[in-house]
Amino acid sequence: MRLLSLLLVLPVLAAAAEITLTSPLDHQVIQRHSNTEGTIFIRGTQSGLDAGKTKFEAKIGAKGKWQALSTQIEKENFSARVTAPVGGWHRLEVRAMLDGKAVATAVVEHVGIGEVFVVAGQSNSANHGEEKQTTQSRHVAAFDGTKWQIADDPQPGASGRMGSFMPALGDALVQRFDVPVGFVACGIGATSVREWLPKGTTFPNPPTIESRVTKLPDGQWASNGVAYDAFIARMRPLGHNGFRAVLWHQGESDANQKDTTRTLAGKLYREYLEKIIRDSRRDTGFEAPWFVAQASYHVPGDEGSDDIRAAQASLWKDGLAQLGPDSDALKGPLRERKGLGVHFSGPGLREHGQKWAEKITPWLDQQLSGTRYDSSKLPKGHDYFELRGGLANAHRKFEKEKTGRIAFLGGSITAGGGWRDHVMKYFQAKFPHTKFEFIAAGIGSMGSVPHAFRLERDVLSKGPVDLLFVEAAVNDSSNIPDHPEQMLRGMEGVVRHAREANPLTDIIQMHFVMPPHMDDYHKGKVPASIAQHEKVAVAYGNASLNLALEVTDRIDAGEFTWDKDFKGLHPSAFGHQLYANSIARTLDAAFAKPLTDAAKPHVMPAMVDAQSYAKGRFGNVADAKIIKGFTLEPAWKPADGKGTRAGFVNVPALAGTEPGAEFEFSFTGTGCGLFIAAGPDAGRIEFSIDGAAFRSLETFTHWSAGLHLPWALILDDTLKPGPHTAKVRIAADHDPKGIGTALRVFHLLLN
Repeated sequence: MRLLSLLLVLPVLAAAAEITLTSPLDHQVIQRHSNTEGTIFIRGTQSGLDAGKTKFEAKIGAKGKWQALSTQIEKENFSARVTAPVGGWHRLEVRAMLDGKAVATAVVEHVGIGEVFVVAGQSNSANHGEEKQTTQSRHVAAFDGTKWQIADDPQPGASGRMGSFMPALGDALVQRFDVPVGFVACGIGATSVREWLPKGTTFPNPPTIESRVTKLPDGQWASNGVAYDAFIARMRPLGHNGFRAVLWHQGESDANQKDTTRTLAGKLYREYLEKIIRDSRRDTGFEAPWFVAQASYHVPGDEGSDDIRAAQASLWKDGLAQLGPDSDALKGPLRERKGLGVHFSGPGLREHGQKWAEKITPWLDQQLSGTRYDSSKLPKGHDYFELRGGLANAHRKFEKEKTGRIAFLGGSITAGGGWRDHVMKYFQAKFPHTKFEFIAAGIGSMGSVPHAFRLERDVLSKGPVDLLFVEAAVNDSSNIPDHPEQMLRGMEGVVRHAREANPLTDIIQMHFVMPPHMDDYHKGKVPASIAQHEKVAVAYGNASLNLALEVTDRIDAGEFTWDKDFKGLHPSAFGHQLYANSIARTLDAAFAKPLTDAAKPHVMPAMVDAQSYAKGRFGNVADAKIIKGFTLEPAWKPADGKGTRAGFVNVPALAGTEPGAEFEFSFTGTGCGLFIAAGPDAGRIEFSIDGAAFRSLETFTHWSAGLHLPWALILDDTLKPGPHTAKVRIAADHDPKGIGTALRVFHLLLN
């Protein structure tokens, strides 16, 4: 009887319940679907379970709670899904429950919810770098189509056995977003874009390597589709919205081939890459975003193809792809063999990863912010620019003469790059055969008044300007809110002076945004600085772009927020991109007009304000006559450790610190002033013109406490034309927030 009992037990033990997970895999990174969470798709096999009675539960992380799963069981297979928080590595436990007891358990030790990218192209998208790289965070993983692993080089699934940029890029994104990062590396060394085309796509000339293409009887060539099919096969397992974007780095094998019959024309490169993008989206059922790098470098002396670069850039401009890094700019020791090769050295791979991160980060910030912003969709059905006289002269110069000088005159928003960098790239892509000179004339804190007086030194001295971008609405509103007449006189001074120097100069006046501008628009008012600047634009026929109103309207329409997205009058990367997008729309409209037969000088109208600073210039402080208490310092710098602005430190300055110190200067014109350092010890001054009674002016500003601020101070701009003498002295008192009575003058302002 005992033997029979044992025999009866043995079949029960043999049929013990068991579950095995086939998804997720260890070290798998799952693309999050929001800032806070993602969905883990649980799949596996089971044996010994009663489908009608068994329930499944899952727990995420050691501190997680067991949660019931809605599970589908079909014969030996089961599937479920569970929402998980971003981050990782998470420990996932799945158990089968029968009558309240766990009868089988399976565990995946490392699951991440974060960001996933597909990487494709040729060798510099694969493992052909000079040194293998490792991920420092250990939160970067790679998928070869079958399994996931920590993304130490070589990256599984890509050609080559050495180094890649992916560990550095992954680590940078992990640090920035605090989530795991996954890569699906598909790059194939030495491939032409022609080899990546879907099977049967034809083209007129072959790439250098012919193993993935076929010659047709009619002399055409066709792709065999092997690279494309493998590319699609690698993306499909990730599922719909299963990765954030494709990162494309390719072009070297289409540019400047030694056998010129195998070089691909830029126009065809654009056509073929566009087809790959569109067809891959169709074949994966997912409108995946793409980033396209500028890649055409070979070796020193063959450092890029303008034709291929322009083709790559055209995809960004037309909205088919996002802007990738300019990898052609990575040269010298950043390339293998001490700068002699096409692949990246160890430092080059790390720099390349950082450059990719710099392009991805602001875009990803925007994606995560949940903005509904679309540059092409206007919230009120109208655009925010007026072309007026347009940009016909600049257009003709760039198109016909293949040269162009473009100046950017503004304050810190212009000085910092951002939108300006995007706009420069727009011109290089729009006119790929044109040699441009760009003048960066942005200086923090500068509005239209200092612009008018520094125009000669900072812009016109470089030569005739074809196109001038000028912006001063923010700093005029901040610096001279009680002097709308100076806002007009400053802007007209810039415009009229520029046109007197070159009647062919086209001008775009831009109005950037700040919260007081938005407040005014909400009250039904046009901000004073914008109203004054627009008077000048209308009178002189200049194009203008009202970004202050556009941002206000878009925020009101719920497309994004000021605090989370735009983030201040010094915009976030998103804000700079918005500015650049709107400028591009303006330029596209202007350049859509037919070319003129000849350049046409702009008509010079009567002055809007006879006291405008059209004759404004810098006067030399060495020409001032020191009466007492001032010295001419050859290279002034502060001794208090407070901040300065570039160009306004270690330069000559007429300096005095004691009350009663005095100097005078003579000039011919209608107005004068001083360009000073308004620092923590800036005092009050008194001045007299032509022997009249002394008047008082404050030089301490709202920003002076922490910065020796360059500041344009108008003494009098309503004088009769002719010779004048101005006398300036330091007053005995000063602003209560200031700590001294100093006056330091860099330039005389003479109109």
